[in-house]
Amino acid sequence: MSVADIPKMITYEEMCRRIVLAVTDGIWVVDPQGHTIFNNKRMAEILGADTESLSEQSCFECVFPEDLPEAQRQFAQGMAGNRQPFDFRLRRKDGTGIWVSISCGPVSDASGVVVGLLGLFAEITERKLAEATIRESEERRAAELAKANAVIRANLERLAGETDLHSFMGHMLLEATRQFDASAGDVVVRDDSLQEWRSVAHVHEGRVQPPPYAASVPLVGSAFSARFGEGPQVMWVDFAHYTGAWPGFVPFHRAQGAVGSILYPMRFGGRSVGFLAMTFRRNAEEVTRSELLVALAQQAALAVQLTRFAYSAKDAAVLMERTRIGREIHDGLAQAFTGILLQLGAVEKFPSCRKRGSQLAVTLSRIRELARDGLAEARRSVMALRLDPTRCAGLELALRLLAERCTVPGGVNCTFQGGGIKTGLKPEHEHELLRIAQEAVSNAVRHARPQLVRITMTDQPAHWELAVADDGVGMEQSPELSARQGFGLASMRQRASAIGGEWQIASEPGRGTRVSVRMLKGAS
Repeated sequence: MSVADIPKMITYEEMCRRIVLAVTDGIWVVDPQGHTIFNNKRMAEILGADTESLSEQSCFECVFPEDLPEAQRQFAQGMAGNRQPFDFRLRRKDGTGIWVSISCGPVSDASGVVVGLLGLFAEITERKLAEATIRESEERRAAELAKANAVIRANLERLAGETDLHSFMGHMLLEATRQFDASAGDVVVRDDSLQEWRSVAHVHEGRVQPPPYAASVPLVGSAFSARFGEGPQVMWVDFAHYTGAWPGFVPFHRAQGAVGSILYPMRFGGRSVGFLAMTFRRNAEEVTRSELLVALAQQAALAVQLTRFAYSAKDAAVLMERTRIGREIHDGLAQAFTGILLQLGAVEKFPSCRKRGSQLAVTLSRIRELARDGLAEARRSVMALRLDPTRCAGLELALRLLAERCTVPGGVNCTFQGGGIKTGLKPEHEHELLRIAQEAVSNAVRHARPQLVRITMTDQPAHWELAVADDGVGMEQSPELSARQGFGLASMRQRASAIGGEWQIASEPGRGTRVSVRMLKGAS
């Protein structure tokens, strides 16, 4: 059978009917008023109806009310010959809505008069839902980026005007916990000078406060370093499967109803400078993908590094000035004392000074001792101004010499105890401690009439303590009142405070006086 034989076997109308049945799109033919002339089975399926009931409806009855004006406009354009596809929503028989894409064109009779409109309907509900999901995602991302930009701008302005790292981190953490609805937040920095991980900010329930667990852990040998020390990626830590590497962290937050924490590494120049941690009462793994979290962690790392740069610049400037002052003392005051000693040596060779029992010789000897003490003090000041960490025995030696100089045979016995202690204090801190000890010993010898003055340096687990105690007459009025009234006592208190020490004085009439300075090991 040839192609030419097909029309003889199938009429034109039958061929059209078979084509209509075979297409996968819905076909709907309506008159100029929108009343149904013809619809195929697929069109009925799209609307959840049957072909018979659909034939009794107007096409406009199936359009969502919100889309009806646009559908009527497109209908008129289709009747005029516009074949541009368009999308709108139809209402199914059960009341649910579906999206369709329609291509339509006019239907004419034999004389060319338009008698209706033919539309091809393709269901696109899934495509529309996907587009809506993408659009909502893009809108959320745009909103998050706008929020992130606002937070970043505010933090940068704060960073430009905030000189204290702890204060800046506290404000940044408050903002971060609010944005992500976190119950708590922490910023932990790596401190190579103290060889520890240290908390510089903690926020809980919308308030900046000291952490209720360990404030620091060792940099070397700790479980935290082993687990997270060089971790380059953000991670969600589930408390249900993790007991914790930071002492007290997990137990505290579990007791508050938290289920996990996000740990975001702060890096600068490819090196870890710390961590930004936020704790949640819900599973918040999605926050690990937040661009705002990335921006906040980068800002925190930048703040840490800028603070370190500022301290380095300050230390360099201080070092230059200290070196200049030390040089001036060495070249000026120390040389002047050396000159005095040389001149005294020459004077002591005069015959009048060599006579036995000469009062001039005794006076010159006292002047020589004073000049030597002045030279020793000048040299000690120069050494204290030099930032040389290898001089570990400087304070111990100076305290021993102080005890020896203040001992008067038959009068006052001054002793020192505490040799071999390696404090690791800065030279300027050792210098201030020596000045406090000198003032305390001088006060005891001049006012307390003691027989014994003890200078002690003790090493406790959390601090060092320098103390000067005597067995003299003690103070009649309260030690605190004396400290406020006397310049020497006030000076000792001020020196101790300047180096981060805690100064104390205790005294009772007839039971002596004890002056002490306590230095926390972490603060040194």
